[in-house]
Amino acid sequence: MLMQQTTNTILMVRPINFRMNEQTAVNNYFQEDLDIKNAEINKKAQQEFDDFVTKLENHGINVIVISDTEEFDTPDSIFPNNWVSFHQNGTVGLYPMFAENRRVERREDILEELVLCVTSATELVETNFGKRISLGLSIFWFIRLIFQLFVYSSLLWKGKKFETIMHTLFTAFWIYISAIFCIIYFN
Repeated sequence: MLMQQTTNTILMVRPINFRMNEQTAVNNYFQEDLDIKNAEINKKAQQEFDDFVTKLENHGINVIVISDTEEFDTPDSIFPNNWVSFHQNGTVGLYPMFAENRRVERREDILEELVLCVTSATELVETNFGKRISLGLSIFWFIRLIFQLFVYSSLLWKGKKFETIMHTLFTAFWIYISAIFCIIYFN
């Protein structure tokens, strides 16, 4: 008997104007001004995005792609996880964004798509497919932790109180997230 699962679908926002965000660069030290034109940066980001969607689909994952719009200048629209979170009890958290061009990323149509994913949280932790997704997320966040500890230059935060606090908090957060998804996989 073939089991139908609703957790084999993810949502991604395809960028149309991806580049260094001038409004967030003032307090995001991981952004840098490159000697590449914005159009070329966006083209590369779109190619990587499309390649990743294809890889996911080749592995049987349904991908709902919502394209960013040209209505607003939103170079960071590919990161909707910064302004919204979904919780097991059905709560949707919307977070304020510092930069004006990040605030206009919040789109009702995206929220409607994401609510579908939240309503299937049980399948994520109780099905074999969901557990495989959890293992993938655990590996992803662990790799992100490795980058935080060993790839980014310590000059970004050493001797700077706020940056050191943020480095420590994010390190703890990524350890926690990696552990949670690993626990879900092995339970």
